[in-house]
Amino acid sequence: MASPSIQRSSSSFTSRSQWSYDVFLSFRGEDTRKSFTDHLYSALIRNNIHTFRDDEELPRGEEIAPELLKAIEESRSAIIVFSKTYAHSKWCLEELVKIMKCKEEREQMVVIPIFYHVDPSELRNQTEIYGEAFTHHEKNADEERKEKIRKWKIALRQASNLAGYDAKDRYETELIDKIIENVPRSFPKTLAVTENIVGMDYRLERLISLLEIGLNDVRMVGVYGLGGIGKTTIINALYNRISNQFESVSLLTDVRKESTENSGGLLKLQQQLLNDILGTTRKIVLRNVHEGIKEIRDKLSSKRVLVFLDDVDELTQLEHLIGKHNWFGPGSRIIITTRKKDLLTRHEMKMYEVEKLNFHEALQLFCLYAFKQHHLKEGYGDLSHQVVRYADGLPLALKVLGSLLFGKRLSDWKSELRKLGKVPNMEIVKVLKISFDGLDYTQKMIFLDIACFFQGGDVEAVSRILDGSGCEAESGINVLVDRCFITILEDNTIDMHDLLAQMGKGIVDEECPNEPGERSRLWRHTDIYRVLKRNTGLLQVPEFPPSLRVLDVHSCTCLETLSSPSSQLGFSLFKCFKSMIEEFECGSYWNKAIRVVISGNDGIPEWISQPKKGSQITIELSTDLYRKDGFLGFALYSVFIPMACGWLNCELNICGDQSECCHVDDVRSYCCRICGESSQMCVTYYPKVVIGNQYWSNEWRRLKASFHSLDGTPVEVKECGFHLIYTPDVINRNIPEDTSSDARRSCDNTEATRRDHQTMIEYNDEQRSCDTRSAAEDTNSNPQTSNDCTHCTKRLRLI
Repeated sequence: MASPSIQRSSSSFTSRSQWSYDVFLSFRGEDTRKSFTDHLYSALIRNNIHTFRDDEELPRGEEIAPELLKAIEESRSAIIVFSKTYAHSKWCLEELVKIMKCKEEREQMVVIPIFYHVDPSELRNQTEIYGEAFTHHEKNADEERKEKIRKWKIALRQASNLAGYDAKDRYETELIDKIIENVPRSFPKTLAVTENIVGMDYRLERLISLLEIGLNDVRMVGVYGLGGIGKTTIINALYNRISNQFESVSLLTDVRKESTENSGGLLKLQQQLLNDILGTTRKIVLRNVHEGIKEIRDKLSSKRVLVFLDDVDELTQLEHLIGKHNWFGPGSRIIITTRKKDLLTRHEMKMYEVEKLNFHEALQLFCLYAFKQHHLKEGYGDLSHQVVRYADGLPLALKVLGSLLFGKRLSDWKSELRKLGKVPNMEIVKVLKISFDGLDYTQKMIFLDIACFFQGGDVEAVSRILDGSGCEAESGINVLVDRCFITILEDNTIDMHDLLAQMGKGIVDEECPNEPGERSRLWRHTDIYRVLKRNTGLLQVPEFPPSLRVLDVHSCTCLETLSSPSSQLGFSLFKCFKSMIEEFECGSYWNKAIRVVISGNDGIPEWISQPKKGSQITIELSTDLYRKDGFLGFALYSVFIPMACGWLNCELNICGDQSECCHVDDVRSYCCRICGESSQMCVTYYPKVVIGNQYWSNEWRRLKASFHSLDGTPVEVKECGFHLIYTPDVINRNIPEDTSSDARRSCDNTEATRRDHQTMIEYNDEQRSCDTRSAAEDTNSNPQTSNDCTHCTKRLRLI
């Protein structure tokens, strides 16, 4: 079956890379062919101005030759030599009509009239010798001829009103020199816009609507977006569309590169701006940027100009080049492109964000590069869709990957796609990484955390996690939004382009390519397996550092014994609990609990002292419990079955004898239905100090916990329970071990489970400084972590 075709979207802004001719020369041969026109033509050729001249001297019919019509269409400009008998030639008048029609249809076309010993008013009013010519044409004219004559007269009037040159009372050589000097300046500078362009019309019209060119104010508009999204392509098309509507135009390209990589870069850009706008033959030379600011302000404040600044990345570039609105004359328009939205806000500009291509547009663009046609090639449909989904609307990626796959066999396509799943294309990464390199250290760390762990996470939950590891999360996330690294969706979740996420993970991998354990983040399940196995000789978690606060374990069954205090891992967990109590006592820690989530556990272990079926439990505390030196706190357990992904909330209260209750805490656990697992268990360890000492009297002896869905997510709570923790549990480890068969299973026998699900271990490492900060927690956990800046985290994620 043939692959479906893709409808070609029209784009009136696609321009040819070059014209066939710079100038089309229109003249009356018997008047000037061997005199003025010949001298002018020779001068144009000597100055490398490619000029079309019809050398035929044979008698001509009334219909203009198709070759001449094509030559006019393919010329950037036209020079018309209006001599005394020009209007006597029907052929010349037909050329004139075609030239004026092209000017009307193609606004960039420049038409230069030369009045060679005739007065412009003779053309405008068809008097004197031009009147005589039309009297001759109108003689015995039928209706068809009369319609042609009407068009000839209109074209003459239009041409006579254009700015041109009068040869009367001037030396011809002087006139020709002047024409040669000014003709190149009159050419509209057309920027190269690839013919393989998709979705431009709509985006360009939106941008033009922001400019409101008809108004007489000075307007600055910033175009921003992700690297490779097509900002430069859009302003090139915009330049071609509107540049002819302004008195003077300047396009400053690669502003970031020119101003930072080259000595005196800003000064050179100021000089280029002035030279472009003023158009003087003598180049302007500035001594310093302060002089440049003054010159721009003084010389351009009365001119209606169009200025483009492409790829701006520092506020100083705007301050030195376009300053304030009053630097430019009424009606001026300033357009800049940047990857940093905050620059536009600080410079008080209107803003336009370049949107990524939709799937249909992306598929069409990909086909143009992969197949050199507007539709899919038979047999390549599924693979093409995979590439388009991978590129996710980024034009750069579609062009690079399409070009890479062009002309290759299906087997080669499959091989390249497998490779892309592991290693990103470096040509794409090179462009994206420019933005990453512009971040400061903390912003880079937050970006890498999101890329590795927090895509799709709730922004508030992610912020709390990052704040807990010493980051100013709100500030950093705002910067990432402004610079188009992430988007906050309507449901308050974080969205990151997949290619950016892949780049971030690649950056982490490159920290130590051959030794995953030396990297700041572990996000690939094979790397985590390797690190854990090397650390202990078994696939198990190493002894936790004292500052552990959150542990989220999914489908690695050898870790289920974490719920048992008598195991080595359980003992390590209680040591962390003891450390947290000490922090509470010295007032240096603000979190209330250590939380463990274990997936695939069928029930509360037998050693739990007070279990209960259902979603609520209330226990009676013993008399003077808080006064006993051995009492450390309590653990709260629940076993639940998630029917979908969402938040399970536990409300904890302390109640008095008179049924009066005081709220202690709310604990949120992210639960997600995982194929092959019937339930999940959450264990939360609380030190006794979470309950204020005003409730330590015997009047407050009931501890109540209830579990419910936080956001309407269907979830069934099967069991819950309390366990009071005493010093012997930590020191002597005298609680009976959970001997269930599930607890004794080895991860070596659960390869399929390990492959299909994820394990994430998170801990704060107090031995590391913030300068060697590792990452945070998967968004599925929503923990509260330490806000002490010396507590830094390392994240391991098994997918």
